[in-house]
Amino acid sequence: MKKNSDNFSMEDAMRLASTRQGQQLIAMAKQVGGENLQRAAASGDVDGVKAALGALMQSPQFRALVEELGEKHG
Repeated sequence: MKKNSDNFSMEDAMRLASTRQGQQLIAMAKQVGGENLQRAAASGDVDGVKAALGALMQSPQFRALVEELGEKHG
C-alpha cells in the first residue's frame, strides 16, 4: 500500500474513517467544504483541502474529535 511521508497509508485512512469519530469528522467536512472539498480531495490538492475546510479545522469540536481519534486509534 502506498504511504505518504508520515507512513500513513490509505488502509490506515479507511480504518480511521470507519470509526465513530471519523464518521463525525467526515460529516462535518461535507457540511463545510462541499464541492470545493470534493474537487480538491479528488485531485490530491492538499492546500485546496485545507482551504476548503478553513475555519472547521480551527473549531473546538473538530479538534476534540481529531484528538480523540488520535488517542484511541493513533
